[in-house]
Amino acid sequence: MEKGKTSFANWISKHKKELVIVSLITITAAPIVVFAVVSAKSGPNKYSAEWIRSLSPEEWSIQRETVRKQYCTAGNTPEGGRLQQLLWLFDSVKREKEPPLKGPLYPYNREHGWNLYKPD
Repeated sequence: MEKGKTSFANWISKHKKELVIVSLITITAAPIVVFAVVSAKSGPNKYSAEWIRSLSPEEWSIQRETVRKQYCTAGNTPEGGRLQQLLWLFDSVKREKEPPLKGPLYPYNREHGWNLYKPD
């Protein structure tokens, strides 16, 4: 029994570098593998474009309102900028889903200028 312990200890002392490299690779790779497995099963991430597309119109308005309130309280911070981009994402997904509007979205240029009253 004593000889088996010493031979194992000798093997470890001879292969220290290899054991350290294998340990570092294992420590680095394990979280990556766990993250990949968990994210593959969970579906689209919350507030991703895929997730927003999957919402019903009622859910969409509730979620957008939640983000809008957070944006209003965030102020001029990096978090506020991220929330503003998220609001733009909500709006672009809504524009993709809805049919395009007919006619111009702006007032016509009338004979006497923009938005000037002209009795018919």
